[in-house]
Amino acid sequence: MSTKPTNPKGDIQRLIDDGYTVEIQSNCLVVRDVPYLDENLTVREDGVLVDSYPSTDHTFRFSGTPYTTDKKTLHVAGPVSGWNGFDVTSHLSFKKSDGKNIVPYADHYDKVTYYIQVIESHAKHFKSDVGARKYRPINTSGVDEIPFQYQDQNSSRAGINHVNEKLKGHRIAIIGLGGTGSYVLDLVSKSHAAEIHIYDDDMFHTHNAFRAPGAADKETLDNAIKKVDYLHRIYSKMHKGIKIHNYRATPEIVDSEFAPYNFVFVCIDANEHKKELLIKLIEKEIPFIDCGIAVDEVDGSLNGTIRLTTLTKSKNDHIDRRVHCDKPEEDAYRSNIQIAELNALNAALAVIKWKRMVGFYHNHESENHTTYMFNCNSLSNDEKN
Repeated sequence: MSTKPTNPKGDIQRLIDDGYTVEIQSNCLVVRDVPYLDENLTVREDGVLVDSYPSTDHTFRFSGTPYTTDKKTLHVAGPVSGWNGFDVTSHLSFKKSDGKNIVPYADHYDKVTYYIQVIESHAKHFKSDVGARKYRPINTSGVDEIPFQYQDQNSSRAGINHVNEKLKGHRIAIIGLGGTGSYVLDLVSKSHAAEIHIYDDDMFHTHNAFRAPGAADKETLDNAIKKVDYLHRIYSKMHKGIKIHNYRATPEIVDSEFAPYNFVFVCIDANEHKKELLIKLIEKEIPFIDCGIAVDEVDGSLNGTIRLTTLTKSKNDHIDRRVHCDKPEEDAYRSNIQIAELNALNAALAVIKWKRMVGFYHNHESENHTTYMFNCNSLSNDEKN
């Protein structure tokens, strides 16, 4: 049966947001995980309510036969043996009353919650903690226009689906999957971007595990896996659009592959090819953020700066004074001191800046260079348009 996306603003979405296991299948409303009492007064938690969608009356089909606490069938209008391809056994008829008159259901939300309240109230008599609100993920893996494997209930509960529309269809590239790049992937994979292309040719080693999101197991580190493969395995469980490129993004690669991308996060150390790579992005008029961290040991403590530099078609004259592309001397950071919180902050600032640029967040100040000095907890903006 094909699954159709639910209306994010309608009564069905309200049911999903409230934790009910609801979906539309073959033009039918299906509600799973409904607790009920069977004929032996045993509490069952696998009841399924099925109705036409949109509904035409006040009835529901049900996968079992619900009973009351005194062993009577509960508003069963009649038995059925399957309906529209669903395995149902009873036809239920619950009429809603205000105490004096029969009142119609206001919408699907009203009808579903009323039915569940009546059915599960008898089950709760024997097992007080049962309930239909399971907050299960809603599978969207077969819905092309949704980038996630399951429905984003966080955004719908927060009422910001219309804001997420500004990210839909975007193709993002991340160059470098070290500490900062891996956290950028973690954050962007939770956005509504259509595709996320990740570029890195390195292996995932133990020092990477200490400055990357999550917790890698020892077996993964023993088996020598590419960074892109390791991170794809994790984040493709949530986002359908992650595309791996297990090679280095050189200026030639940018020239041949990057034209479709709307935005690029550059998360690599300075090297002999970096300046040419950034110039190529500017020539192709692809906006990007270059991330950087510089750390030194001073008097037994670490001191340094987090940097993100934004370059666009209209503002890129600051590249030479803000981005150091020559390979530096080995500093504390490059000698593999593990500083996951600095990587995470650098990535978070970069992703917030990207979302400000596309209108997801309000953008009051159009800065193109930001630095954070952690010894004095100071954040400063420069290179304003």
